[in-house]
Amino acid sequence: MPIRDAARGSFNNKPYVVSNQNLTIWAGNANTNTAGAATFDISAAGFTTVYSAAAQVVRDTTDPARAAFATIRTASPTTVTVQVWESKTNAVLLLGANLESLEPTNIATLVALTVFGA
Repeated sequence: MPIRDAARGSFNNKPYVVSNQNLTIWAGNANTNTAGAATFDISAAGFTTVYSAAAQVVRDTTDPARAAFATIRTASPTTVTVQVWESKTNAVLLLGANLESLEPTNIATLVALTVFGA
């Protein structure tokens, strides 16, 4: 999924930095590994402080069972690690029903990350 900036055009999945006085915004995309984690190297932003990090899963599906969400596991001035979770249905033999739970995604899933810092 390309990141767009009207002044600079499409970045096609390449991280970029925009600075304005004391606030810097870093944005980029990465795929998860087989454990459902994506690690972003944000050192090019030159942060000393991270104010906020927001991650979003990019997955083309209309199936609720394939829906996923991201959580920030760690955020430092140089690295952000994101965990992606998805739905998992487990049979409960004793009750003869299904139980809905979560598990880390085990397929390559695109994660878009935006970090605000200084």
